[in-house]
Amino acid sequence: MTVFISRDLSSDSVFRQMLEDRVTIVDRSLLGFEPVKFDHIPKADWLFFYSRNGVKYTLSQLDSTNDLPSIAVIGSATADFLHLHYNIEAAFVGNGKPEQTATAFLEVSAGKEVVFLQARNSRQSIQKLLGRHIKSTCLVVYDNSFKADLDIPYAEILVFTSPMNVQAYFSKNIIMKGQICISIGASTAQVLKQLNIDNFVVAEQANEEALAKACLSIIDN
Repeated sequence: MTVFISRDLSSDSVFRQMLEDRVTIVDRSLLGFEPVKFDHIPKADWLFFYSRNGVKYTLSQLDSTNDLPSIAVIGSATADFLHLHYNIEAAFVGNGKPEQTATAFLEVSAGKEVVFLQARNSRQSIQKLLGRHIKSTCLVVYDNSFKADLDIPYAEILVFTSPMNVQAYFSKNIIMKGQICISIGASTAQVLKQLNIDNFVVAEQANEEALAKACLSIIDN
């Protein structure tokens, strides 16, 4: 069996470690990323990151990460990346599900100034859910776009790690008989629904371990 995941996996990836003895893994991000330069981060009580790329393309442009505001992240994968690469602990960690994360974050951010560090094509899920309950500012720190080469071999299981990766894949492919999709979260699942794809499951958490467990549940079924 072959599993495709829309992410370039590291050699020590949990997803790879959990599955490589059972299946053939094709790992490939369908998106290209480029930093967007900025002069400064607006004054805020909180910085909110939607993804590891948001962390990377923000903090890599700073001369120093000292004296940053409190940091919030959408899920544990982004929190782990922040700690591993920048030795910074997130003050708030969501569960990867926009509605539940927004509700929990509101408890510590109501009425506060929050800067959302994001991609140019961000869906702004948390920011939209919180609305006027916070004072929000967007700062675009990277561009994301479809890669030109989307030649992906047939895989029985298709694992999608973002809404835009779903859009990129199905801009060139159709769902085929015998294929099942796995979504990293509700926002990604929503895009699958919009494309009339109903043969999918949603990982219990927005991280590689949960994605791998979802794969194993299909493989062992």
